[in-house]
Amino acid sequence: MGKTALILGATGLVGGACLARLLKDDSFEKVVALTRTPLAVKHNKLLNAVVDFNHPDSYVEYCIGNVLFSAMGTTIGKAGSKDAFLKVDYTYPYEVAMAAKQNGVDTHVLVSSLGADAGSSIFYSKVKGKLEQDISRLGFTTNIILQPSILLGERKESRPMERVGQAFVQKCSFLFVGPLAQYKGVKAETVAIAMIKLAKGNYKGKLVVENQELFTFEE
Repeated sequence: MGKTALILGATGLVGGACLARLLKDDSFEKVVALTRTPLAVKHNKLLNAVVDFNHPDSYVEYCIGNVLFSAMGTTIGKAGSKDAFLKVDYTYPYEVAMAAKQNGVDTHVLVSSLGADAGSSIFYSKVKGKLEQDISRLGFTTNIILQPSILLGERKESRPMERVGQAFVQKCSFLFVGPLAQYKGVKAETVAIAMIKLAKGNYKGKLVVENQELFTFEE
């Protein structure tokens, strides 16, 4: 019997790539995408639950399945403030993870970030680290954390500074060798491949996949 995948962040770069692959993967017979706005994509095994993340009671009933793929994220610039960023990058994914765990989901796959550290003095890294830390404490049977560097790919939304960063890491990829290899930009598609392959593995406990390891999943 096929599994049910839950996905958070399906309108984003990595989440969108992950969703597209899940819909083609016969290992999953149902895919539940929790979004704030309706998805353009339609598929016979896709349930798009349009919810209000400020009100958990609007999505708890949908958090039932086998694997939660969590790829929600924004930037402080797009969010408009640190508080708004904290909601999108910590509060919402944590509360969805908590609901999923309570509903019996046993595998959680989180797209975090290179440098994530709950003790960091950098706000972005601190938020990412705190999310990793607190989700790990929820007790999922399988807890997979991916820590990519700058993500490469075309976003639907405009992120000018990210495009500058993408252009740099692509044109200057020859610089990212030795100790700098960990900062090499990684394709969103590669991250999505890693998310799904790892979720289908036989891992138990916590597994952290650093940026360099993600390249072993390239197709």
